[in-house]
Amino acid sequence: MAATTETVLGVFAHVDTTVKALEELRARGYHDLTVYTPVPVHEIEDVLERDRPVSRVRLFTLIGGLTGTCSGFLLTIWSAMQWGLVTGGKPVAS
Repeated sequence: MAATTETVLGVFAHVDTTVKALEELRARGYHDLTVYTPVPVHEIEDVLERDRPVSRVRLFTLIGGLTGTCSGFLLTIWSAMQWGLVTGGKPVAS
């Protein structure tokens, strides 16, 4: 037999009543909450993301960005040193 799930549907006109209802639901033990809004609301995000772990995507993005930046600079410097391309009388890595 399949497990039953409870669904609560609420429609709110104001952000403050929505935030209050979300906090009350969390206090009663509901933690898997989904909220749909026409625009991003930071107060609602703050309430919903209290228990969620921090995503590791940020770390991978940072590592990828730094690796790409370093690789680009090193490739440019290496190719300028390898073929002796001096532009404007400046040092190779200026």
